[in-house]
Amino acid sequence: PIDISGLANDTTNAAREQVYATSVSAIRLDHVAEAQYLRQLADALQLDDETRDRIHEKLGVPPLP
Repeated sequence: PIDISGLANDTTNAAREQVYATSVSAIRLDHVAEAQYLRQLADALQLDDETRDRIHEKLGVPPLP
């Protein structure tokens, strides 16, 4: 399992959106656990809901439920 807080702590402010976008691109949102992971990652990266949803929209991925 990934250390979400460790990943977030090691991510610079400039790279936070890219790290989240990479995770969104790498998984298929077809299980509750994946949505929970993305929500936890966005929170740890201090991304607000608007930024998170904008990333999903750019990638053509539905927003988190």
